[in-house]
Amino acid sequence: NAFFHLAVCSLSNGDDYTYTGGRTGLYEWLPEYDGPFHTAYHPEPYWSHDTISFYIANEIRKYGKPHDPEAFTARQIARLRAWGFNSGGAFSNITRAHKALNFPYAAHLPGGGPAVPGLGTLSDPFDPATAAELDRNFRDGVAPSAQEPLLIGYFLGNEQPFEDIPRKIPQIDGKSAAKRRLVAMLEKEYGTVAALNSAWGLTARSFAELNDIGIPVTTAAAAKDMAVYTDLFIEAYYSVYEKTFRKYDSHHMLIGSRWQPGTANSEPLVRIASKHLNIVSVNYYTSAIDKDYLKRLYGWSGGKPFFLSEWHFSSPSDSGLPGGAREVKSQKARGLAYRNYVEQAASLGFVVGSEWFSLLDQARTGRFFERIGGENGNIGVLSVADRPWYDLLEQATAAHRNVYAVAEGKRAPFVYDDPQFSAAGTAKRVIRAPRAPGAIRVDGSREGWPGNPPEGISGKRMVIGAEAAGVEGSFRLTWDDKYLYVLVNVVDATPMMNNQTGSGIWNGDGIELFVGAETPDQPGAMLFTDRQILLSAGKPSGKVEYFYAHSPQQYVTPMAVLPASDGKGYTLEAAIPFEALGIKPAIGRQILFDLAIDDGPDGTRRERQLMWNGTDRNSSDRSAWGRLLLTQ
Repeated sequence: NAFFHLAVCSLSNGDDYTYTGGRTGLYEWLPEYDGPFHTAYHPEPYWSHDTISFYIANEIRKYGKPHDPEAFTARQIARLRAWGFNSGGAFSNITRAHKALNFPYAAHLPGGGPAVPGLGTLSDPFDPATAAELDRNFRDGVAPSAQEPLLIGYFLGNEQPFEDIPRKIPQIDGKSAAKRRLVAMLEKEYGTVAALNSAWGLTARSFAELNDIGIPVTTAAAAKDMAVYTDLFIEAYYSVYEKTFRKYDSHHMLIGSRWQPGTANSEPLVRIASKHLNIVSVNYYTSAIDKDYLKRLYGWSGGKPFFLSEWHFSSPSDSGLPGGAREVKSQKARGLAYRNYVEQAASLGFVVGSEWFSLLDQARTGRFFERIGGENGNIGVLSVADRPWYDLLEQATAAHRNVYAVAEGKRAPFVYDDPQFSAAGTAKRVIRAPRAPGAIRVDGSREGWPGNPPEGISGKRMVIGAEAAGVEGSFRLTWDDKYLYVLVNVVDATPMMNNQTGSGIWNGDGIELFVGAETPDQPGAMLFTDRQILLSAGKPSGKVEYFYAHSPQQYVTPMAVLPASDGKGYTLEAAIPFEALGIKPAIGRQILFDLAIDDGPDGTRRERQLMWNGTDRNSSDRSAWGRLLLTQ
């Protein structure tokens, strides 16, 4: 009775609503609120007058009757079954139709307790109120479904930022039990505040004082202590959820927290959480299934099965919808990408489920709860006109027919023959950086640079985007006792477009550097000493912009950006202080290194990324970074 979970998220109409308040003039047509299209407006009174679903308006036109959630669900289940889907995924509105039509589904546990400031909805497991509120909520929201045979299991959350625990909790105050628990741990470990001050680089007068001040994590000892604390937090969090859940439901599975890939790329998190889970779930948006990455998580989990619980591909070119997390060039490419994803994942053997996000395309003017500028992607299997995207579904249906044979090793998985969908980044390319022969002036020119040839990054190295659109580049490296110098030439039809500053620089034209000197052969999440450096190709405030995104502090960085003479590209030169990298340069030293080219044609949103060696997960996973060798 094998069951591979082939689900569609949001088996309801939710993300397709859009907010019209203050911008009704944008629309060629808006139906009257109290007329025959009334059910196209949002059912919640708070949103209702200013929030409409054009999908439902078209449904009313098509079927000649008001929207009925039960009829909607029954119709969609019949369609999904015909295409080989077999269950409802996250965020689905479970109606009587699911049970009447015997259609399995996944659900979400209710939360409970005070959230930790700065960590979204992540409950504070050290606060007694959390256990008490979870108990009440599970009694009311879980116990009534304890005997439900169609319920696959419960997600514990969605994309909760466990990786931010070491950064956020030291900064909050003692009103949170999580902060008080940290201070108690430090007092037990160090005994005296003087010993703590020496290890952490602090000037605290007492342990009690630490409860109500932000504590900077700037030393290796502090980072090590926060790793220990994070393990305590994770164990306490998953323990209280599992214990309370099993009090009211002994039949259903706990199917994980729908981690983002960067969150999941943590051995302690996966190892500790998996002790309390039946299935590990990862919202894995990617072009190429990185089997080494997933196998690593599987090993950390102790052999638990996996759901890839949220992902999609979108095609702006023929849908008219510019949003979407992973873009391809056509609906046919969406289908081929879908089939590649599902069959490659199933071939691993331990992946037992997949949840496409989602049923319906989002509204062109953005989903409603973000009001203005919300997500507006071609993410659905159905368009706003209730028409299936058949080129996508033709290949999805083929994947669904094959999935059991592939999972059992009886059939080879489908391979999409496109460079973007191959597992790039498995090779460890090495670039040599000769020592600078003299002084280097950071002015965007090659004056003073050694004569080593540039390293190319072609459009085939695209890891994010529908197509390279002619963007490509090359770069050189050199060094002296103080700086690592980088000189990048980028071909770009819309050059130097970047209106972002600080941590948002990646969302426009620019360069990203990834550098690490500590244990270069250790895969997994970035270490405390690793650096991600964002270098903007734009000058939104009239000066160069850069940001050390993975660093305890910022560093002065000489930098220059110049347009290409033909207006179709730019040159970026920067001098990265070795002090910022924590590296003592020496001939023969090899370090982790990678370089990305980001492209955002309008300066507000990245549309593509090219990577020298690694993958689209470089900012959270050092496993696929290349190597840099310092030479004479």
